[in-house]
Amino acid sequence: SPGAITCADETWCIDLGARPFTLTVPKSSKVDVAIAKDDLEWLVKPYVDVGDYGGAGQMTAHAIARWVQRYDRPLSIIALPGVPGPIPGGARSAVLSVLPWAVPLALAVFALCMLAERRARKLARA
Repeated sequence: SPGAITCADETWCIDLGARPFTLTVPKSSKVDVAIAKDDLEWLVKPYVDVGDYGGAGQMTAHAIARWVQRYDRPLSIIALPGVPGPIPGGARSAVLSVLPWAVPLALAVFALCMLAERRARKLARA
């Protein structure tokens, strides 16, 4: 079908753009695909519903880790960083979050430097 994702045999593939989400598991995995799809809906759908695709992507890593531990390597310990709850529109980048105060501050510092330079030139001429 058009837009379908092609996966290598031993690769996890998750398409978050499709509804319901599509999931391809490695051929060597013992994962129950029906249960995995339910898990995926439960873990990832709240993020996709509010447009937090970064959070959805992070949660897919948690879902895969859960399946690997449950079905393929039960004694493995997979440590992943925590994921904040769904953020409408996704998390803002650090750059965008500081722009409202960083730009005026930079302009104020620039203006102070210009004034200090003018004063220094006046004092040097005198």
